[in-house]
Amino acid sequence: PGQKKAPNLVSLLKNRSITKLFHFGRFDLAVLYNAFGVMPEPVFCTKIASRLTRTYTDRHGLKDICFELLGVSLSKAQQSSDWAAETLSPEQLEYAASDVLYLHQLRDV
Repeated sequence: PGQKKAPNLVSLLKNRSITKLFHFGRFDLAVLYNAFGVMPEPVFCTKIASRLTRTYTDRHGLKDICFELLGVSLSKAQQSSDWAAETLSPEQLEYAASDVLYLHQLRDV
């Protein structure tokens, strides 16, 4: 079972002076709320921002907007791998880190 106590994370999530960045954060927010009983505020979702501002397309995935707006190609090879495994592979860890790497830049575009 998952970790149920993470006081540093909970403190960060509760801190209203820090904007929490997500891409398609609906799932992440639900998981955080169910795990820790905290609904982070304020939040910024790059997918919602893309849908509101890039009305000329229906391609609002992180890979698409990173390529179009930042010229960065993201690999999604690990996206459908086994994320429920007891231990994540080095490739999964790299994917997870790269998946959030460009959120600040996307917010500021």
